[in-house]
Amino acid sequence: MSSRTNVNPYFHGINSNIWRLIFTQSERFFNSMRTVGFLTIAFLLLFTLGASTSGSAQIYEEDFGDDPFGCGGQGTLANGFDPGQGAWNVTQVGTNGPIANRWYISNSAVGNGFLGGCVDDCFFGGQRTLHIGNASGNVDSGAFYDEPGNGFPFLTATRAESPVIDCSGSFTNTVTVRFAHNSLNIADFARIEYFDGVNWNTLQNFTNSGLCFGGPNLIWDEVTIPLPASANNNANVRIGFTWFNDDSEIGAGLRASVAVDFVRVDAGPPPSAPAPAFSVLDGNTDFCELSCITFISETVFDPFSTGAGSATYAWEFEGAVPATSALQNPSNICYNEPGTYDVTLTVTDNIGTGGPLIQNGYITVQDCGPTIVVEIDNATPCSGEECVNLTSDNSIGDINPATWQWIFTSASGLDIVSSNQANPTNICLNEIGFYDVSVSVSNFAGIPEVVELPNYIEVLDCTGPEIAFSVSQQVFCVGTCVQFTDESTSSSPITAWNWTLPGGQAVGETEPGISTQQNPEVCYDIPGSYWAVLSATDAQGPTARPDSILITVDPCTGPIVADFGASDTLICAGDCVDFQNQSLGFQTDYTWIFGGINQTSTEANPQVICYESPGSYDVTLIVENGIDIPEQIIKTDFIVVENCINPPVPRISVSQDTICAGKCVDFFDESTGLGSEFFEHEWTFAGAVEGSETSTDANPSQICYNNPGTYDVVLKVKRLSVPDSATQVFTDVVTVVNTPECRPTIIPNIPDTICAGDCAFFSADFIDADSVRWTFTGGTPETSTAFEPGLVCFPEVGDFLIVLQAYNESGEAPPVIQTIFAGERPPLNAGPDITINSGAVVELTASLGGQVPNGTFLWQPFDQVDNFRAQTVQISPEETTAFIVYYDQDSSCTAIDTVNVTVNFVAAIGVPNSFSPNGDGRNDVLRVLGQGITRMEFKIFNRYGQLVFETTNQNEGWDGLHNEKELNAGTFVYTLEVTFAEGNREVYTGDVNLVR
Repeated sequence: MSSRTNVNPYFHGINSNIWRLIFTQSERFFNSMRTVGFLTIAFLLLFTLGASTSGSAQIYEEDFGDDPFGCGGQGTLANGFDPGQGAWNVTQVGTNGPIANRWYISNSAVGNGFLGGCVDDCFFGGQRTLHIGNASGNVDSGAFYDEPGNGFPFLTATRAESPVIDCSGSFTNTVTVRFAHNSLNIADFARIEYFDGVNWNTLQNFTNSGLCFGGPNLIWDEVTIPLPASANNNANVRIGFTWFNDDSEIGAGLRASVAVDFVRVDAGPPPSAPAPAFSVLDGNTDFCELSCITFISETVFDPFSTGAGSATYAWEFEGAVPATSALQNPSNICYNEPGTYDVTLTVTDNIGTGGPLIQNGYITVQDCGPTIVVEIDNATPCSGEECVNLTSDNSIGDINPATWQWIFTSASGLDIVSSNQANPTNICLNEIGFYDVSVSVSNFAGIPEVVELPNYIEVLDCTGPEIAFSVSQQVFCVGTCVQFTDESTSSSPITAWNWTLPGGQAVGETEPGISTQQNPEVCYDIPGSYWAVLSATDAQGPTARPDSILITVDPCTGPIVADFGASDTLICAGDCVDFQNQSLGFQTDYTWIFGGINQTSTEANPQVICYESPGSYDVTLIVENGIDIPEQIIKTDFIVVENCINPPVPRISVSQDTICAGKCVDFFDESTGLGSEFFEHEWTFAGAVEGSETSTDANPSQICYNNPGTYDVVLKVKRLSVPDSATQVFTDVVTVVNTPECRPTIIPNIPDTICAGDCAFFSADFIDADSVRWTFTGGTPETSTAFEPGLVCFPEVGDFLIVLQAYNESGEAPPVIQTIFAGERPPLNAGPDITINSGAVVELTASLGGQVPNGTFLWQPFDQVDNFRAQTVQISPEETTAFIVYYDQDSSCTAIDTVNVTVNFVAAIGVPNSFSPNGDGRNDVLRVLGQGITRMEFKIFNRYGQLVFETTNQNEGWDGLHNEKELNAGTFVYTLEVTFAEGNREVYTGDVNLVR
């Protein structure tokens, strides 16, 4: 080879052989000695701080090892050399000259440096590095390359490639390289590359790390680069270093190139399982009973997850119907009973299972049904003589009057009376004893309410007299005698009277406090309040219901306390009233003033005070005793006199007072007055659309408004029977608006996955939409303007956009844009239909045509299989059942298949002939035995024919108690009416012995 001159950046014009001699014998030695100090400092720093990156897991590291032969390994080519972690490979990536620079793995450029330190030359040996060295002259002079400017001979384009690095199970990987690099022109440089198993990709060019002070040796630098996502879970990763130089600078000579001290690949943190989260569609978790809602999964998925569309969901809804769901966003979850309920969500994706997330008390269901208030005119009627009347007029709520249901049940259960009236009248109960009353009603929203009133009515045996009496005065002074008058009635002569008169002495009786006279005169000498009670006896026996009156005996020695009462305070014009003095204290004279009628009285108890004109009237009483200051009491508006034929009073209500343009409302007449059910109506609706400005209906509906504004309503009610009428203008009743909130609302129900070649139903709930448009990219049909477009088919595999738009007079709703994935169908087969006998246990297996399952199975009904997520399940259905299996795997659709299991029914039933409820745990409860029973009614009677037990639940039995009391041992009769699963109905009777 002819000699050439290389130009060093510090020594221009020196022959290359001379330069090499000077460099290797002095400069390198000086740099090596200088590096000893640097290495000592670096060692101490690394020992103190550590050299590994916190928070990562190392996958691969190569430091190229130490040369066991001192400096004798110089010139070792990288291609095929294994420094300890696998053999490296060198590949030409462009045109290379005949004496192109080469990749070496040797200690010609000594490694194990530290950041900012110099790349040393081999003087006493040391750690190998991967570097570009020269191929001419003294080859492998360290991290230096030849650039004599001869053009082609030294042209270099070569890549050093690491062995395969297995990144299986690793994510967010990084590569860290300690390097030294120098580039003096844009054509001579090195870069870091990455192999994903198919292609090489550039990560970045090396930056210049710089030269050591006073010499050509390079400074060590370090870089950490994130690997592309294709390195995640990739078992075929390589790291490469590519060098280019063009040999274009004449006389450049030997220049610093590139060296790699170590290469390390680290794994980042592993991906996370889903983080379940959810809400409800309208944000309302506090609502009325009998409401159905939609839950929205807001689960957060890791970037490496296959996402919400491929995840499986396990919802649990405490207190709801259904109680579970496997949908991403389950709808129609209905809560029928008031209470506070938990919601649980577990989500599984390709990474793992998140949850369960349990939101305690997430749902609050209010009791929005009516408030039932029951009143009765007589809670103790006489058997066979009196009927009772009940009212519900004080009940609260938007009650639907057509839904009232009353049930009156006697203690024996043999007498049951029902009514569907709001105010049941003439309810006649004949069995002596207590009756339970059950009252139920619903509001117009369909929400029911039930009130149970145990022992609400006591039916008496009233074969004796019907007791009534009066007393000449109820409030009087000590020393006064009053007359008691018997007013009792009976179907036969009364033969005995029994008075209880505490605090009094009946004239003609020797014992105080009692009398057997019919109409005793009783004197009271002791102040106090006393109940006088009368009972009597006739030919049928003693009365079952005594009568009583409260007597007040005043000392009448203290100051006057004026008071009075009246026989009635609300009367019709022309009626009369009796007044009673109820004053306390010493009193002798009375003055009554009856306001509005110019009438007075000085009697203690004036009677027949008449009022002719409607109005409200004051009453004044002045009481005197000649000693104390007279005491006066005025009761304002004490007597109210009504016309008793009041004129009508128009009143209205409206279903909604604020609506959007183009919407309609309903009006309701709530006018009052005698005969309101026969009123005639004339309505006028300002601003309503043509054709609905007027109405003669009592409750006009669908009154529509198109133009924004606030409108009045006029109602005239006429009563033809009197005749009279009344008109009322109700201002600002309806407000019509046209705001963005009036635009339609879209609640889509769009599947997110389908099998290619299949069709799916698409639907949505549109609120206030006049027209809609569906767009199905890749589907058949491609568009639809139907509110329910029905089946849409997707013949090809892929992701397709679904666009849903809705319009009304206020504009267009925000469009709904979702993606549906059409995947390849797994070859799922649930097996042939089978027939089994009732009680048998069999296995069902879902096959995949020989494929190994790598997805998830789901069987329904859930409660009919032993493990609804297994490929093979055990079943034992009680009736013929269709079992459905779903199979879902990544990058495919959910396959569905059904197997029908027919159950041969074998009916069996029996009732034991004896039982011993003695608490020993054996035969303590009498139950109906057997299988295949779908409905039953089991009753047990004592020897008198009295019902002592009944049930319609096969799991419920009789424990020998009646009314919570143990019955004596004996023989009882039962009746059993049974309906079997196949529809047959049987009736059984028999005896059973209760043994103590």
